[in-house]
Amino acid sequence: MAINILTILSKNYKTMLNSKLSSLILILGPLILIMIIGLPLQDPSLKNINAGIVSPGDEFSVQFISKLKERGYNTFEEPSIESCKNNVINGKNHVCVSIRKSEITNMVEGKLSNNYDIKLHVDFSKQRIVWGIIGSISGLIDLESARLAEETSSTFNDKIDATLIFIDENENNLRIVDTRLNQIRENINNIINENEKINLKKELIDTRIVFIKEDLQYIKNLGIIDNTLLIQIEYNLNQLETELNNLQDTNLIENSLRNAEGQVSSLRDKILDIEYSIEELSEELEDVKRYDLSRLSNPVRLAYESASGSIEGESNRKLEFIDYFFPTFLIIFIIFSSIILSTTLTIKERSSEAYIRNMTSKIPRISNYAGNFITYLTLITLQITIIILVSLFLLKISLSIITISAISEILIAIILFISIGIAIGQLFNSQESALGAAITVALIFTLFSSIIIPTEILPQTVSKIINLSPSVMLETSLRQSSVFNLPFTPSIPEIVSLIFIFLISLFLTYIGYLKHKEKEI
Repeated sequence: MAINILTILSKNYKTMLNSKLSSLILILGPLILIMIIGLPLQDPSLKNINAGIVSPGDEFSVQFISKLKERGYNTFEEPSIESCKNNVINGKNHVCVSIRKSEITNMVEGKLSNNYDIKLHVDFSKQRIVWGIIGSISGLIDLESARLAEETSSTFNDKIDATLIFIDENENNLRIVDTRLNQIRENINNIINENEKINLKKELIDTRIVFIKEDLQYIKNLGIIDNTLLIQIEYNLNQLETELNNLQDTNLIENSLRNAEGQVSSLRDKILDIEYSIEELSEELEDVKRYDLSRLSNPVRLAYESASGSIEGESNRKLEFIDYFFPTFLIIFIIFSSIILSTTLTIKERSSEAYIRNMTSKIPRISNYAGNFITYLTLITLQITIIILVSLFLLKISLSIITISAISEILIAIILFISIGIAIGQLFNSQESALGAAITVALIFTLFSSIIIPTEILPQTVSKIINLSPSVMLETSLRQSSVFNLPFTPSIPEIVSLIFIFLISLFLTYIGYLKHKEKEI
């Protein structure tokens, strides 16, 4: 059996080598494909994006447009929002950016302040770039919003600092007032004590009254205390002077003094209350100053990064876009290349003159199938090897793509899709119908890849079924192996699914073989 397989392999390779163009395409095809697809993916950032701008033309708009240009956008001023949107619809521009002022009250200045509403008009039919544009401009808007919030926060903190300085100054004045009031109270008590001795020393009392009036005048000049109580105190002092001058009723003098003392004590209590309130206000303002005011407008912040930000074993190299995309690209290439190549070569062999001779020969059918299968496997493996080697050296992809797990997943994918291609080649009679069926089947498998229709957006029941398809299953496993360096550990349902599809392919191949054998012999 082994000799028969080697004979078939030798025949197949000689047939292919006789066709120089076919051999050249098998080798150069992957090289050209990886250069066309791979090189642009080394830098996936948006380039040459045309943006129509409708703006008020103020300083903020000019700065925002300048930042867009720094990010590679080609900006064009538009006369109106309608013309801007029409240029997006007809494909002249990729996005229309509308910048509009919105007047709202500024809590810091207590007056109207300029704020801006920015609206993007895009063509959602261009799914490949539209979300990149939205993400890019949204990132720029976030940066500008953060800058404006920081400026507002700085202004607010300056206002708080000025208020704290004003409070400190008035706290000192209040302490001086409290000291003076205490002196007034002591002088009044001294007068009362002297008045109680009946021997009023008029000159001493007059002197103390003068001192009291000077203190009262000083407090009035500061202008931070209600003058009503001060006027009442001054009135009582004037009445005291009148009584002293008349030297009539000492009891009336004592009553006036005690009234003045009570008013001074009441005023002093109010001063203490004000001092306590000012201290509390100062502490609250200090707390506000320590708070990040930019979080008021953005209390919940979002940040994201890759679950595996770097590749272990490669000096912690940072993962790039090509590292995430390459596993999906490789599976898609395997699907199309394996199915279409095996279908084409199977149809070609059936059309050859030696096909009937092979069918009637004593060579076991399994040897013929195995020989052809190994031929296709060798060719596809050669192409995948070329792609991986070129990508490793030219695109600098992760070395995880050549781990045992990744290689196992690649070989399983090649074997499975080659078996499907051979089954299609055996079932259909003409090359046109077989190729049409092969392309259709390949598209169906590719349709549910992560870059076209992710299974997460499908209904739950459909999603569970699609997740067991070989394309989705092997793409997910290859991505986990090459990106996250995880081992290949398929679940029991996944193993059953792979074996079932392989057996179905073998069964259909056998059915097609029997059908053609009865027809052609």
